[in-house]
Amino acid sequence: MAFAEHSCQKGDRATATVHYTEAHAIYQSQLGDSVETAMVLKRLGDLNYQEGLLDASKELYMEALGTELAVSGEYSPKTLNAAGAVCLQQEDFRSAMEFHRQALQIQKKCALEGKSKYEMYETLVFIGNVYYR
Repeated sequence: MAFAEHSCQKGDRATATVHYTEAHAIYQSQLGDSVETAMVLKRLGDLNYQEGLLDASKELYMEALGTELAVSGEYSPKTLNAAGAVCLQQEDFRSAMEFHRQALQIQKKCALEGKSKYEMYETLVFIGNVYYR
């Protein structure tokens, strides 16, 4: 995983993808569905998104969301927002809005529990982008 992060920081997405794919295989075989496995899937989705591979990116985000739900019983707002961003690029505005609204609901709940609300602002910008488009 460290090699993948290092490659990302250097801007070498191809090498990062290879290392994240290896990390996913290891995490999946050792841990099964886990937070770590979902995180690697999200990062692979991010790399595909950066390369313009929207269908592959969305597929990875959906797999990450399924893993997150299986592990913790709820989705990660960051993964929901990432899936929403893909849908926006694909001009699937309804799905984009649904992903962002789900993220916002989770973030509102966290804010009420005294956790940081700054991520909520980012989600509101995503929602604004959907309305803008």
